[in-house]
Amino acid sequence: MPNADVFISYRRDQREQVLIIADRLQDLGLSVWFDARLEAGSSFDEEINREVRSAKAVLVCWSPEAMQSRWVRAEASIGLERDVLIAAFLHPAELMPPYNLVHAANLEGWRGAHDDPQWGQVLNRVGRLVGRPDLADIARAKTLEAKWLDADAHAREDFQAAIAETRRRFAAMHQAQPALFEQKLVEMNSSFDSWMAKRRLGGSGAPPNPMVLAEDESAALRTELKAARAEHSAALAELERMKRYGAPRAPTLQAPTAPPDRANWWPALALGVGAVIVIFMIMLGQRPQSAPVEEAAAPATDMYAATTAEAAPAAEGAAPATDPYYYDAPADPTAARAEAAPAPAH
Repeated sequence: MPNADVFISYRRDQREQVLIIADRLQDLGLSVWFDARLEAGSSFDEEINREVRSAKAVLVCWSPEAMQSRWVRAEASIGLERDVLIAAFLHPAELMPPYNLVHAANLEGWRGAHDDPQWGQVLNRVGRLVGRPDLADIARAKTLEAKWLDADAHAREDFQAAIAETRRRFAAMHQAQPALFEQKLVEMNSSFDSWMAKRRLGGSGAPPNPMVLAEDESAALRTELKAARAEHSAALAELERMKRYGAPRAPTLQAPTAPPDRANWWPALALGVGAVIVIFMIMLGQRPQSAPVEEAAAPATDMYAATTAEAAPAAEGAAPATDPYYYDAPADPTAARAEAAPAPAH
């Protein structure tokens, strides 16, 4: 038996994840050995020792349980001694020296995707050891190919479903057509009987022609086909326009401007009243002041005395016309009679 490309060392409780790793390596054309290939009747220790020492790469799958296993540590030591050790974490674990000297990729939660970056690190190391440095690129290409195949399969399924639906509709249409034609032919038989009755009474005219039904139906089908072609052409034109210019944008609706809140009228009124008061005070400040009274002029203390003194020229008959205090009292006949009466004797 030829030597295996990859020897996988692991703890048995991680067997499910190891099966995925082995399957993906075999997809890439690599030969893989792990304890599932032990031959019946062979010595367990001898076969493991032979395979781990002859494999081109030793992939150890670390986990806390694997770190406690003497078998896993012994197989990892052989791989490290041969400088073909590749490490990967299936579950986080603290590695003891000298196993912590080899970088371990994190495959926790990995489910077999070839385009996973951590899996790519493992493939890069495996590829260098087995003489296939492009192994990671091939794996990514296989992933793309699988995606294309999956997309093609979905597209083919949709196409076949569309063909089945078209056949169903076509069959239903043709099943409905004979019943419709039969009904029209029955009606035409009645028309023919009426024509025969009118003919016996001397009527003229051609009998009903059943071929007209076929011609009318053909014309209707041609009309429907023409309309369908027009709709198809319009749809293609619209699609081409959308590809070239993009889909038209819906008009943007602007919210109407909200009317002013009439409940807030008092600030404007207060501002207006304040402005009026300020203007009024400015006008008062600009009013001209009266001339100061000279210090030499003594203030009048008796209005009547001043009036009497200024009225002296009036006795002489020369009252100034410009005197604002001059007052020409009307003649009092009672006072005149008192002046004319003689004074009583004492």
